[in-house]
Amino acid sequence: NYSTTHLNVPDRVIEGQQPGGHFGSAIAAAGDVDNDGYQDIAVGAPYETEDGTRRGAVYIFSGSATGVESIAMQRISPLDLNLRDTISFGSVIAKSWDIDRNSYPDLLVSAVDSNQVIMMRARPIVDIDVTMLVMDQIDMVRPSCLHASGRHITCFKVSVCGSFNGSEVRSAVEIEYELEVDSMLKFDVNDLEQFIGVLTLAPKLNRACKDNVVTVKSESFNPCLPAAVRLVQYSLKDRASNAEVLSPVINRRRQGATKSIEEQVLLIRNCPSCSPDLGVVSPKFTVQGDETAATQVVHGRNQQVFLEFVVNSHGTATACSSMAKISLPPGVTFQQQIPVPGSTTVCVPSNNDATEAQCNLPSLMAQGSMDKVKVALGIGGVPPDQATITVHVVAQSFNAENGTMADNKASATIAVFASATVQASATSRPRRLRLSSGNTEPKIYTQIGPPITHEFKVLNKGPSQSPPATVSISFPMKTLEDSYLLYLTKVEASSLHVACNHTGLINPLSLGDDTLGNRRNLSSALHRVRGFSSTSRTSVRAMTADEVPMKCGDQHCWVSVLCTTPRLEANASATIALSWRLWMSNIRDPQPSAPANISAVMDILQVARQESFTLASDSVFIATATTQMIGDQKQQLSKLPWWVWLVGFVAGGLLVAILILLLRKCHFFQRKTLAQRVEESHTGN
Repeated sequence: NYSTTHLNVPDRVIEGQQPGGHFGSAIAAAGDVDNDGYQDIAVGAPYETEDGTRRGAVYIFSGSATGVESIAMQRISPLDLNLRDTISFGSVIAKSWDIDRNSYPDLLVSAVDSNQVIMMRARPIVDIDVTMLVMDQIDMVRPSCLHASGRHITCFKVSVCGSFNGSEVRSAVEIEYELEVDSMLKFDVNDLEQFIGVLTLAPKLNRACKDNVVTVKSESFNPCLPAAVRLVQYSLKDRASNAEVLSPVINRRRQGATKSIEEQVLLIRNCPSCSPDLGVVSPKFTVQGDETAATQVVHGRNQQVFLEFVVNSHGTATACSSMAKISLPPGVTFQQQIPVPGSTTVCVPSNNDATEAQCNLPSLMAQGSMDKVKVALGIGGVPPDQATITVHVVAQSFNAENGTMADNKASATIAVFASATVQASATSRPRRLRLSSGNTEPKIYTQIGPPITHEFKVLNKGPSQSPPATVSISFPMKTLEDSYLLYLTKVEASSLHVACNHTGLINPLSLGDDTLGNRRNLSSALHRVRGFSSTSRTSVRAMTADEVPMKCGDQHCWVSVLCTTPRLEANASATIALSWRLWMSNIRDPQPSAPANISAVMDILQVARQESFTLASDSVFIATATTQMIGDQKQQLSKLPWWVWLVGFVAGGLLVAILILLLRKCHFFQRKTLAQRVEESHTGN
């Protein structure tokens, strides 16, 4: 049944490298050329051009578990075979044969236009393994090599070892390798930092090694830095093949490209009792402008705080790649390193929030050496209730200490206290109020009396944050006759965090704003105000639930609004404004002959207790807001008794009579007129 087709989907398409190269003119099974267990194919492109000549080429494609690879693993041209006159190479390719019986397939390729058939024999494939062995530590105290000059020098061996695996390898395999050392070392054989050697592997030996002697340059010796030895690369040394023996090739498909190998050697002075020993000495806090140790600092004050410490080395071995770690408490941050003359230490923050810092000390700290470190710290984030700041410093070296870590850690502590100047102040709007008699019984809300606003402020002048405070604002709410004097209409604060207790004090009669709608309610409210008896004071106290104190003085009954202000940063304030209406009809004398004052007083009763916080001596706790009341002069005159007017008239008449008598005594009325003086002047002439 020819309708069933199993090969109707192309697996992949392989294209030639040059147009017109006739890629695919010849195709043959090449056998397992790369010895990977999969069959490979050979494809001819007889007209591919090279150097302007149609020399042709044969491509070898490797097989795999998924089929033939799309990229050739080898391209063979006549020039690769040293056949410079051959053209149309790859016209015909014969199926692979093992002609020389070495277990590897061979190919017969024709070059028709050159009248040639070329036999290509497959070379054996080997897997090689190359390693490098170096001692971890070299004792600089005991030189192990004798120099040509007769003196003993420090040296060590670098062993390059290798092995290979491959079938039908009938001769020794030579591996060419390249070694490289850093500037502290050199190869004994050539006094250079590079060396190329050859390792020979016999077919019957599983493994072989070759030693390479490396010496230490005494003038470049650094006990703190390991010396590096690198195996840069290696490859099979190519030897000319003959009819008898074909030189093998590395199985690149399995091994890939050869990788470099690097080993480090620590050059030490082998001394069992020798050990580095770092110590952190004299950590202290200082402030700007004072090099002596500071014992306390004021929170919030604009001053820099410095941490100073010294790291010394008193061990019998040099401390290598040493560092000091600074650990800071919450709220304290590393700002910058302050240069110290002669110091080479470099300090940088070691985390994102700068609460840790790492100071890289001199790379070599021999016995007796020391280095001083000074850094600036920011303390603006320290909580106001934190009483101390403790900073820890730990020093350590790359080469470990032997039981001498006790003095590697040290701490410094400084006391932090808060101090603030808290001042109370008050302002009045208006500062002066001119009174008029007005209506004896107001009909609407605004007719109760003129508005008065007293604004009270609690200011923190710093330098530290101030704790919450409790303030009392007292004002004369009523007269001694229990009539309203200052009718509270509003309490406002500058912040939502200011809490005031004014229960029952704001608009206690529940009056409307401007129009009351039903004026009978106002008349009823006014009747209740005027009808207060001695029991009315008790009713007022009950109305405030005993939470708002009330006291009666010589003229007024006072009440208080209690408020709590929040924590205040330096130069921040909390403002509380109380608005009243002055109830004019309840003032005994709305036209005082002399100015009268009406006041409200704020008293800072208490500042919350906080550890290590003190109030400055220049704090002000009491503030008074005063509005001066001035009567209407015209109305004052209209109220004078009749006898005052009579006395004034008589006194005025007496003054006029006395003035006339004095003028007559002085002959004021006998003076000559201007006309008489002119006439006398003419007569005299």
